[in-house]
Amino acid sequence: MVDQSGTASRGNGLRPLEIRTLEDLPDVSGRAVLVRADLDLVAVDEESMHHDRRVAMLVPTLRWLLDHGARVTVCGHRGDLDHASDGY
Repeated sequence: MVDQSGTASRGNGLRPLEIRTLEDLPDVSGRAVLVRADLDLVAVDEESMHHDRRVAMLVPTLRWLLDHGARVTVCGHRGDLDHASDGY
């Protein structure tokens, strides 16, 4: 929701949402940063992946973190959680 002042809010009386950017992070130099990316990669075969657009969209974030001295680990998943086996 956006109130009359143009500020985004949750609509439940709590403080307005803050939209944070990479520049809002504390100094990342020398720190380990875990990036959880919704890559939803689909294996076409053993040697290639399909839908690399999401990976390409992640590159500017990774580049910024690396340029600022972070040690970056990216994690994602393969497969559809809606169709996962019971117990996972």
